[in-house]
Order: sequence, then C-alpha cells, then structure tokens
Amino acid sequence: MALKCFLLLLLFGSVSCDRLKFHLENLVDRNISACDDFYHHVCSQQVDPKEFFIHRSTFMLNEAIDRLHPQVIKHSPIEYDLQHLRDKIIRKEDNNYEKLIRLRCENDIACYKNDHEFYAVKMKIMNKPINSIISSANETIVYTIDTYINETSRIIEELIDYINSPIGLDKNSPFNHSITFHNGIHTRIRLIEFLESNNTFTDFHDIKEIAETMKRKMIDKLNQNLFNATGIHRLDTLLRLNFAYNQLHKKNTKAMNLFIYRIAYNFQWNAFFDSDLKSVTMLAPFMHKSVFQSDALKEPFITYFTVGHELHHSLFSRDTPILLNIYGERLQCIFDHYNRNCSKFAMGACRSGKQTIIEDGPDLESWRTLISLFRDRYNDDELNKSVFGSETTLEQAFFYYVSSAFCANDELRTEEEAKTKKHSAFNIRVNGVLSLLPEFTNAFGCQKGDAMYVEEKDS
Repeated sequence: MALKCFLLLLLFGSVSCDRLKFHLENLVDRNISACDDFYHHVCSQQVDPKEFFIHRSTFMLNEAIDRLHPQVIKHSPIEYDLQHLRDKIIRKEDNNYEKLIRLRCENDIACYKNDHEFYAVKMKIMNKPINSIISSANETIVYTIDTYINETSRIIEELIDYINSPIGLDKNSPFNHSITFHNGIHTRIRLIEFLESNNTFTDFHDIKEIAETMKRKMIDKLNQNLFNATGIHRLDTLLRLNFAYNQLHKKNTKAMNLFIYRIAYNFQWNAFFDSDLKSVTMLAPFMHKSVFQSDALKEPFITYFTVGHELHHSLFSRDTPILLNIYGERLQCIFDHYNRNCSKFAMGACRSGKQTIIEDGPDLESWRTLISLFRDRYNDDELNKSVFGSETTLEQAFFYYVSSAFCANDELRTEEEAKTKKHSAFNIRVNGVLSLLPEFTNAFGCQKGDAMYVEEKDS
C-alpha cells in the first residue's frame, strides 16, 4: 500500500501546478518575438532545461518506474533469474522459476504460455529448435500448467549454460538485448496495471476516441479509396507482451536494438507506426494526461499531436513514397519552404526539405488536424479570451502548449548528423510548420515581412 500511495503522489501529486501556466510565466523568452522565431520565443535558452515538458514528464514516469521495479523483479521470473547475468555466474540450482511463475500467473494458462513463448524465442535466436506445446481439451488445468513449467524450466537450464558461455557474457549479444527489452516491457506493463487498478488511467479510453476522431478527419480530407488502401486498420495504444514477442521474433538484431532504444529513449519518441501492421503503438508515458493537463486547456493536445503524427505515417512513409503525390504541385513548394527555414533558423547544418519530408509531412498534417479538433471544442469568443489573467489568448495558449513539447537546449547539428537524421531539428519542426499555417499568423497578428508570417494562398 505504501508503494501505491507513493506512486500516486509521484505521478499525480506534483501536477497541482498548472504546467502551461508555469511555462507561460517562466519559460518563454519575451525578448524574442513570436512572429520572428516562435521556437526560441516558446523555449527560452536562458532557463533550466529540466523544467521543459520533455524532461519533466520523462523524469516523473521514470521515477515511478524505478520505484516499481523491485515489485517487477519479484513477479517476473526472467528478470529474477537473470538480473545478475553480467555480474556473476548463474547456477542452475539457483533457478527459482517454478515458484515465481506460479506466484505471478496463478491459474492463468495464457500467462504460462506467453512466458514459455518468450523463452522459446530466445532459443530461436540461438538457432536451437523448441518443440511446441499442444494442449488437449482432455487435459486438466493443473496438467497443462505443469507441462508449461517443466518445458520452460528445461529451456532456462539451457539458457543458463548459454549465459555462462563466452558468447553469452558478451553484453552486445542479441540475447542480452532481448533480456533488457523484456525487463523494460514488464516494468511498463506493471505500471499500466497499477494505474488501471487505482482508476487513474481512464484517459486511455479518451485517447482512443480522439484517435478515431482524427482518423475520420483524415478520411474527410482524402480520397476514400486512397485511405482504404493505406489507412490504419487498428490502433494499438498499449504495447502488449504478445506484440513484444512478435517484435523479438521477426526483427533482425539491428532493428531489434533500435526498437529497444526507442523504448528506453526520451518521452517524445515513445510512439511509432508499424507499416506492416498498419497500426500505431504508444507506450505508457503518453497516457498520463495529468502530467501535463492545464486548467486552460482541458485535454492533452500534446498527446493528440503525437497520435496525429503517427496516424499520418500511414500516408507518409518510406514504404509508400508515392503517396507524397497527394500534395501534387504543392510538394515542391513544401520542399522549398523547409529549405528557406534552414536559411532562416538553422543551428548548425540543416538539410530539411526533401530529405525530411517523411517526418515533416506528418508534423504538418497533424497540426492541421489538431487545429480542426481544437476549433471543434471552442467557439470564437472562447478562443479570444485571455488565460491566467495575462494577455495571452486561449488560441495562442494552444500554440504555446503543443510547441512546448519540443523545448530543449539548443544543439548544433554537424553535417554528418544533418545527412543522416530523418527528423528536422526541433526548432525547424516548430517554425517550419507554424510558418505554413495562417491560423498561427492570425492568432499572433504577424505582419508581412515577419519570419513566421504566411498568407492563406501560400499555406
């Protein structure tokens, strides 16, 4: 109970401070005009970067996960048995698998099956075949569970031999990476289960509904036949264990390492589009609405932006480059626009344009969809109303709020980084899109000649 209380306090107790209000009052550089360089206006480089949204949300989630980790170890046989594999020799007689798996799975056969499949995948990585367990309808639950435990225990003994071999002790081996991956998945799933059990995770369903709304808006903008051929078939908003197993099974080592890296990396990368499954996967951090909810903006529009970005990857991906033709003649215009943004705003080397369109396109279309969603929820009087007793209008606050997700310390890109990065730099991602949106120009009263100004005909 103490752990639960701590986690609730950690996750939600510190958000009594309105993050948008705090950002507007403390993290905006008023010496830079919003119409000259909105990114550096929103993301002051004179403040502590630990107060920026990315760092705060990541810190809060990781702190909660770290506190929960001992509970995960206790209930996860794979981690309990193998957590010290880099530090000491593991003995077969130390294997405590049966006790731990019974504690975790109890009478849930699917739980035992999933665990067995996980270990079986490890053996496939080692090119060692494993016989599948086929259950008969005549077998009792006890017999089936015992069968899974015995077979999995046998696999674990072979794995322990492998771990203690020179190859297994190599920290860069695929097996060690898969262990890291599995541990991370179990910890996040444990956190998700905890939030659900305490009724603090209800916003998950809200985000699902928003995703469906955004899909409908995409369909309205695009030809129905085109969308049927390329659109999202399903939306996975939690990374389930079965999905993790499938990734381990089908991905090569390089791709698997990238997958693990993205899970462990900062908050903003914890969502991705699977072009094979036509599905969007979002990990736990994006669900914590309370981490960034504001009294002025009741909904987590930063999360909605991420949903929109990944949904639009059903159209803009390296697997379907021909779909960029939906822009027609405007495509070259967008390339040229981002090239000009490199000249205006670049810090270090910049190659935004044709090279980054696969990511810039989803940014642009997600913003457009988000603005439509935002305006569905507020009338003109509400949009023009000031927030927090300041001169900032609700509509301006919306642009501040979503853009704040990209705030970070400036880093100069090298020429090599510019050649290989598929995303534009953060400041280009913000300024490049908003300087194409008349809604932004109108909200901030930008004038012709301002760097962020755009006319309707040029958007």
